[in-house]
Amino acid sequence: MKERFCRAKDRLILSAGKLLDYHKWWLSGFAVVFLFAFVTGIMTCVHYLDAVSYENLINEYLMNLLQKESTYLGFFLGMAMWFLIVVFCVIIWTKNYFFVVIDFLLLAIMSYIYGFDICIVVTTLGLAGVVYGIIVLGVLGVVIFGLIMLIMAIATKRFLVTHNVCDGETKGEYMKLNLLLIALGIFVIFVMSIVFSSIHIFVIVD
Repeated sequence: MKERFCRAKDRLILSAGKLLDYHKWWLSGFAVVFLFAFVTGIMTCVHYLDAVSYENLINEYLMNLLQKESTYLGFFLGMAMWFLIVVFCVIIWTKNYFFVVIDFLLLAIMSYIYGFDICIVVTTLGLAGVVYGIIVLGVLGVVIFGLIMLIMAIATKRFLVTHNVCDGETKGEYMKLNLLLIALGIFVIFVMSIVFSSIHIFVIVD
């Protein structure tokens, strides 16, 4: 049993390594855009630090959760909905160079909002905001963005290599991979929703 588990783990690591290596250039491009927009969002928040509060959060679902106007379930459903909309749009529309540019712009906008909102959480909610903002929203959020960027890279690479011509088996493998990444993203969002909702144990947001 242990030997079988080790073989499965080794195959998973090898497959993940090959996947990342095959898409490394597009992943790198998306990562640069993400990092630049994310830092820009943080710097914008810091620039207006004296005037911002949690009410300036752009993410409405996050603000409602902090104000207890929704539960972790509402936060999860809202975030999961936007995640699914983004990834399905990317999968469907990344069929020409124009929409590849749209992918970059969409990623930049989401990354900016993400950086801006994390900065607000960290700077306005005290020690709990620092811990939850950096560890929960930060780490798990980066994982979610990483999955989105990987889906974007896969869609872009597939367009450039196949020019929208592929056989049934290739298309089936492509969809299975995307469904696996989507399921993983939904799971991470669920974990983030549950863990972040416990911030009310340490801080009360009126």
